Amino acid sequence: MLIAAALFLSIGRRHVLVLAISALVSIGLYFIGYHFTGAVSIGKLLSHPWYLLEFAGAYVSMPFGAIKSTEFGVRLGLISVAMVAIFAVVAYKKRLLASHTGIVLFGWYLFLVLTVLLTAAGRMDPTDPTFTAAKAARYLTGPLVTWGVFILLCLWLSARLQWRYARPFGIAFVVAVLLLLGLPKLRWWLAGADQARARAQLAALAIELGIQDGNVALSVFLDPQAIAVWSTGLSENHFSVFYQDHGKWLGRPESAFGRLSKSVIPGEITYTFPVREGVEVAGWVDESRLRRATGWILLVNENGQVAGMGRRLPAAFPGYLENPRTPPALGWVGFVKLEYATKSFSAYAVDKGGLFPIQGSAGIPEIRV
Repeated sequence: MLIAAALFLSIGRRHVLVLAISALVSIGLYFIGYHFTGAVSIGKLLSHPWYLLEFAGAYVSMPFGAIKSTEFGVRLGLISVAMVAIFAVVAYKKRLLASHTGIVLFGWYLFLVLTVLLTAAGRMDPTDPTFTAAKAARYLTGPLVTWGVFILLCLWLSARLQWRYARPFGIAFVVAVLLLLGLPKLRWWLAGADQARARAQLAALAIELGIQDGNVALSVFLDPQAIAVWSTGLSENHFSVFYQDHGKWLGRPESAFGRLSKSVIPGEITYTFPVREGVEVAGWVDESRLRRATGWILLVNENGQVAGMGRRLPAAFPGYLENPRTPPALGWVGFVKLEYATKSFSAYAVDKGGLFPIQGSAGIPEIRV
């Protein structure tokens, strides 16, 4: 993209050569040891042009395309792309396309279009009428920036071309109203994305603590046995979820984590359920009295030994664990490992100044099929 822009602006050949060499080096380093999956198919794009067009519309429309039906998202995305194409023609005729602002804004939009084509070549499924592959939450950064670029293009062209019926302040007002109307309607979609992340974060905690339960691991990968193999190398090198290695806390005495406070803080253990090699646990705690709360929970057996850990997940409290006794805003989840637990366990909130006991304790549930 940058090289094309440099050629378009008639920048000297020496500078273009330096840019090209730096691009080859920096991008080439990324692909050292890279294994191509072979999933990208250019023929798929050529054989299904109409589906490709709708796929691109659904991709570009996110997250606002999720407000209503699939057709609404496709139309919204295609209308925005068509408007930017018209803006590009107008900017070219008015000699604004080669300006610094034009290069950045239109360059980004072209970059996104190429990204959509590459994504479609690898993930497009013509038998899917809902364009699920185009609306994955992990792709959201590109479309969000693109909507910002679209708004900037409207404001910039309006200011430079002195549009009579679309002044910058008028455009800004309309955008603000549309956002105020549209964003609340995305709550359900955002809540669904948060719940998916929460389940993945819960599974990550289980993997970090050495809980090898296939049903839990399914939230992060479709082959739990592969996770068991790969997690060994990750743990040995302190990669991924093992970079802090909280699993090493298991088996240590509770006294190793600071002074045990005598004051009990509000909270309780509200849920226990047996999983392979352990127990899934949930509860709530009010840490407002703590000055330096870490968000972590120690689960200690009756022998004073750390048998498990819990935390308040950054994404959300998992919906499938909600119950009348647990306020989600204060909820935490965790796991007890049966290797260390005996008959019962208690929960402690971890503060940088010590441990604070949470009211009550829970017994180990009966392990059964």
